[in-house]
Formats: sequence, structure tokens, C-alpha cells
Amino acid sequence: MKRSVHPDYKASLTNCLVGGIEFTDVGARRVRNKIPLKNLGFEVDLIQDPALIGQPVTAFADQQLHTTDLIVHNVAPYRVDAARRLVNHLSWLLQFASLSPVSVCGYEYPEGSGKSSKMATQGRVQYFRPTIDIQNGTIVQHFIHKTINNYKSLSRVRKIPVIIDYLVNAERLGQPVEVQLMMVFVALESLKDTYAKSKGIPYFQGYFRKAQNPSRRTPKYSFEELLKLMMHDVGMRRGFKLIIKMRNEIVHSGISRKTFNARVRMYDRCHDIIREYILRLLGYRGDYLSYSNPNMVLSL
Repeated sequence: MKRSVHPDYKASLTNCLVGGIEFTDVGARRVRNKIPLKNLGFEVDLIQDPALIGQPVTAFADQQLHTTDLIVHNVAPYRVDAARRLVNHLSWLLQFASLSPVSVCGYEYPEGSGKSSKMATQGRVQYFRPTIDIQNGTIVQHFIHKTINNYKSLSRVRKIPVIIDYLVNAERLGQPVEVQLMMVFVALESLKDTYAKSKGIPYFQGYFRKAQNPSRRTPKYSFEELLKLMMHDVGMRRGFKLIIKMRNEIVHSGISRKTFNARVRMYDRCHDIIREYILRLLGYRGDYLSYSNPNMVLSL
């Protein structure tokens, strides 16, 4: 008996300027605009709009564009929700990879049937200092293959979409550096909070405490102590005293007394820390880009 073949599910994404690996035929020419993705629960083809391939990314900056289609193959009707969840996961991973507000703007099932739905989205193309070299389709493919399983298991527990949203919004054009700093500080706070909860650290009267069955007298974990424990868990060692000092200064006075350049350097440093932490947490192994030094390729 032949195995039944089900229709494909197509989702459309905005603001995702990735390169391709494989060629597709577009009229009389061939364009490298396809990234095949396997072992995701479904086989998926990421198809980039051919008009975007080979063009400078600056040509599309600050525009809201339908850039990408995700073709999820062989989707039985009872698995449409699973395909939709996978597309959502992929859109968040692509958002983290690009630091651009990648969103699902529509879907069609079965593909080619005309039975479709469109969604309003916000945000415009950003291409400043992506997490990985998104113009290299092979690196994008490797990133998704390495991180998708851990992302699925950790996204809700560690509120990873919240962190990605903070990082992407901090990068919006025209943000005051104090607002950018507050976003990355809050991202660190959120990561600290979900880390402590995931480790079962008791929370009592507004603080995480250093003993089970805590009382008011039980010693508290400081923000710095929890950050160090969290980083140590993924093999990172960082100092946080200067970060905490600037965070407190901005929270309590609304502005830092540090110079503009010092504030920018602090923002860059926080981005570097959060970027590396999320990559390690998701189990990524491979090349990625430094935020503070965008010409520097780092490896995990």
C-alpha cells in the first residue's frame, strides 16, 4: 500500500533577510533562495523572495516586507496545528538570528488552494548587527537545526520569545540609549527570574532565598549572585557589578551620569552577554557574530 501524501502548508513571513543554499527556477533564471530544513517533525523549505536575493540589505532597511515563505510538507489535516506551532518557533528563531521583527503574516492550507488567512504585523526590516551571518544560508540552516529542539522545550519555561522581543525592540531606529539599556537590563532580569524558577529556588516575600522552606530571616540571593549562577550553568563567567550600577542609576534617576560613549559600551556589552547566553542555552555550536565588534566572528 502506498503511503498517503498530504498537502503542504504555507506560511508567509515578514522582515527576514536571509540568504539561500539551493537554487530555484524563477522564469528564465535560477536563484539561490531556498534553505531546506529537515528533522523538525516535518520537512520544511524556506523560500526567500527572489527579488531580495543579491540585493544590498540596505535597500530594504526600515520597510515592512513580505520576504519569506515557509513550505511545510506533507501536513495531514489533524497536524495543521503542529505545523502552525513549528512555523511560530521558526519565526522566533529567525527573529533572534536577524535581530529583525520577523513575523508570520499569513498562511495557506492546502498550499495553492486559496484557503488562506492573513494577519496584521508590526515592525520594519532591521539589519544592523545580526546574531549570525544571515546572508549565509548554510549558517542559517545550521543554526535552526542546532537550536530548534531546545527552543521548543525551553521557550515557555525560560520565556525566550520575551527576551528576543526585548533585544529586537532595543534595536529599533531612534531609541534613546537609556531606553535601549533598560530593555537589555529587563531582559537580564527576566532570564534571572526564569532561571531561578526552573531550578526550584524558593521565592518568599519578594526575594529568591538560599534555603528550602524559607522564612523572613533566610538569606536572599542578590541579582548578581543569580546572574553568576545562571551564566555558570552554561559555561560562562562574567562580572556584573558595573552593569548593576548603571541599571540602578537609570532606574532611580531616569538617566545615567556616565558619558554617552560609556552608555553605548555598556549596551554593547549587555547585548554580547545575552546573545552568547541564549546561544549556549539553546545548544548552538558554530560561528556567530559579536555585537560589540560586528566584524568579529566568534565560535561556540
